[in-house]
Amino acid sequence: SRAAAEAAELALAPMQEAAKRYTVLCVGHAHIDMNWMWRYDETVSITLDTFRTVLGFLREYPDFRFSQSQASVYEIVEKYDPDMLEEIRAQIAAGRWEVTASTWVEADRNMPSGESVARHLLYTRRYLSRLLGVEGGNLNLDYEPDTFGHNASVPELLAQAGVRYYYHCRGDEGELLYRWSSPSGAEILCYREPYWYLGPIEENYALGAPAFCERYGLDTHMRVYGVGDHGGGPTRRDIELLRELAGWPIYPKFRFGGYREFFEAAEKAAGLTTVTGELNSVFTGCYTSQARITQANRFGEAKLGEAEAFAAQAALTAGAGYSLAAFEGAWRKVLFNQFHDILPGSGVIGTREHALGIFSEAVAVADTRKAKALRALGEQVDTSAYITGAGMAGSTAEGAGVGFGAGYGMNGLDPTIGPGAGQPFRVAQTGRGRGLNRVFHVFNPSARDRAEVVELTVFDWPGDYRRLWVLGADGGPLRFQLLDEEQREYWQHRYARVLVEMALPAGGRATCVLTQNDDLELAPPPRRDPRVEPPFSFTLENEFLAARFCPDTGAMVSLRDKAAGAELLDHPSAFFRLIQEQPAENTAGTAWTVGRYRSVENLTREITLRKVLAGPLKNALAFTVTAAASTVTYTVSVSAGAPWLEVECDIDWREIGVPGRNTPQLNFTLPTALSVAEFVQDIPGGFIRRQPVAQDVVCQSFAAACHGGRALLLMSDSKYGFRCENDPADGRSILSLTCLRSSSDPDPVPEVGRHHFRIGIGLSGAAGLDLLGTAYDFCHPPTAVSDQPREGQEPMAAAGLRVSGAFLQGVKLAEDSDSLILRLVEAEGREGEARVALWKEIAGAQAVDLHELPLANGPAPAWSGKSLRCPLRAFGTLTLMVTLVGD
Repeated sequence: SRAAAEAAELALAPMQEAAKRYTVLCVGHAHIDMNWMWRYDETVSITLDTFRTVLGFLREYPDFRFSQSQASVYEIVEKYDPDMLEEIRAQIAAGRWEVTASTWVEADRNMPSGESVARHLLYTRRYLSRLLGVEGGNLNLDYEPDTFGHNASVPELLAQAGVRYYYHCRGDEGELLYRWSSPSGAEILCYREPYWYLGPIEENYALGAPAFCERYGLDTHMRVYGVGDHGGGPTRRDIELLRELAGWPIYPKFRFGGYREFFEAAEKAAGLTTVTGELNSVFTGCYTSQARITQANRFGEAKLGEAEAFAAQAALTAGAGYSLAAFEGAWRKVLFNQFHDILPGSGVIGTREHALGIFSEAVAVADTRKAKALRALGEQVDTSAYITGAGMAGSTAEGAGVGFGAGYGMNGLDPTIGPGAGQPFRVAQTGRGRGLNRVFHVFNPSARDRAEVVELTVFDWPGDYRRLWVLGADGGPLRFQLLDEEQREYWQHRYARVLVEMALPAGGRATCVLTQNDDLELAPPPRRDPRVEPPFSFTLENEFLAARFCPDTGAMVSLRDKAAGAELLDHPSAFFRLIQEQPAENTAGTAWTVGRYRSVENLTREITLRKVLAGPLKNALAFTVTAAASTVTYTVSVSAGAPWLEVECDIDWREIGVPGRNTPQLNFTLPTALSVAEFVQDIPGGFIRRQPVAQDVVCQSFAAACHGGRALLLMSDSKYGFRCENDPADGRSILSLTCLRSSSDPDPVPEVGRHHFRIGIGLSGAAGLDLLGTAYDFCHPPTAVSDQPREGQEPMAAAGLRVSGAFLQGVKLAEDSDSLILRLVEAEGREGEARVALWKEIAGAQAVDLHELPLANGPAPAWSGKSLRCPLRAFGTLTLMVTLVGD
């Protein structure tokens, strides 16, 4: 009764002063998931409708305040209801609408690359400062309430952008308020939401305040409220109840507040724990669900990175156009897809369709900008010695093969090319030559020299393939191997593929010429009735490794490191497996969770094995095996100069998970002869050492078992879910990769169809730079473009950008000048020095932050001629702005 309540208040009146020592800041926001269980058009609708409601409350209640994250929602307003922007700007200026966005979306924090994180921070601050008039320094909170885990480099990358505060909910069960330190020593202040990041205001909101405040020596506690996931935000009931709670006598102070206000108060907390390492893991199925989306992310990042690097070089060397706006627009599409319910694959069919659509738009920008840059750089090369009129009459080669190599990948191989065709999503290998002398410029995206076998495609060549000859930069012959014994047809043109062994300068180019040597003495044609029958070889071998395969199972039963003289594999041997997951309790085969392995079947049924390639530069075996309703085709090859086996996979996947019963999984396993206590795996902005665990973990591109200064790597061009464990029976280390998972919720059939991806089994040194460099080279093959012989000023081989002492993460032109931006990562865990050599003399250099602003007390680079040096912090990220002479 009211009388009883009043009597209780009177009895508790002496406690009023103590209760009022605490303040509960109530922060109203709207958690808006980007395309989670709905299409993009619905995301637009819920964003605008939510903001209309909030603006109405701001007009009605003068003490009400609101906070909103994600630059992408403000872009929605700009695009679809620009009239609303003026009122939002006014509320921001009045201090009542708090912008908590430092990233384009509330992104996944494990799969996006370090360079993606840099672009989230760079583009978000620039965009929102322009659009909303927010001071850039005030965008210092990374608000990630629903993100599924957090990599160990987060504090380093955020600190490089001036972000001081981090709000999250998942990935840890320790302290609520703490300092998080990266391996570099960079720190940020973190708050882990102890309740939930959405929901209504309740009368019990005060209950956690005393314990929290006493634990951390504060007088302020924070509670977050508002309808979310599907937007909505604070309700009238929330606002009215909060105002009522503010008047309760024996209760903490209640008022509307903001995140920044809370974090500024939390800065005064005493005795905070410092947490190191990653905050993982949760929802481990999200590393492998929706394989097409994760592949789109990896390829989008890779293609944009390469395109920017070569476009910057072409702009500063050949005067070619460089469009900051085009690259930013493409990056925004990649960043949008990194939302924590899109990239992790925990969305519906409409989520996937929109993600793949805007991925295609991003790739269109990357490919056209890269192709333009490579053409501009190639046109400077002097190949006039090969100008000839021979074979010109009736030429059909110029423009032949438009689109060749660009039109296959996530949906399987182009049937006109066939298995073993090379890399997916290449710049189109359109023919630009004519006559007998065909010029090819081959570009190396790595910041270190490479010696590699490169695949070239020759269209409508009028010569005699028996007299084919390939000349290198010095005019001497190069080793080559003709892939196609007979020319193939591609849209009314004829082509043949040629493998050429080339030395490729770091970040630069080498040019070769395919021609006809009329002086060659032709060997007699092979006899149709051979006199001997050689044994079939099930071994692939080059100067680095030798691999032996079982013809009955298709398994790799031996892998020898020739330099170390060591066997690297243990039994059972490496091959594909079909796994049926037993859904964990309450998961029912969802995209979020990998269940325990209920059954494991080695894929050996109805296997066929055949040698598809044999030659001096590349040898390959092709395997086809059935997996329940699916067909697994993979080609294993080894090339001269490559310290890895390449497994090119073309999977016709027909498995469908049954909710609550099973989740089919395609898995590749590599049981090693090694026994290691920890595995080395790459993460955004570096690498991490993890202990063995029978659980999927997230890697950027590789997991490695290191022993005796050598490393065995399992690599992937587009997969993130690795499992690294030790066999409980004998302690041997096992590397495996989750290739496809047919989860059944929320998308009932996420993976049915054709999938194309590459797996690498590689050798390298155990140092961080060796590991990162080997994986980068595997994932970033050289690019060849066709050209005509022409006069030029540049030699037939030239380096572009060479880096030692650090790993080159990204290259671009500066946002506000013609300077070059280089992003470097220290990968050895010790104080070091980055050494950079460029293609042009340096006029000046300085260390800058991720916003490309000068770093106060930053390291001072020293330069002379075309080279510079700069100190590096252990595990630190360093961004350099370099001005070249004449720019």
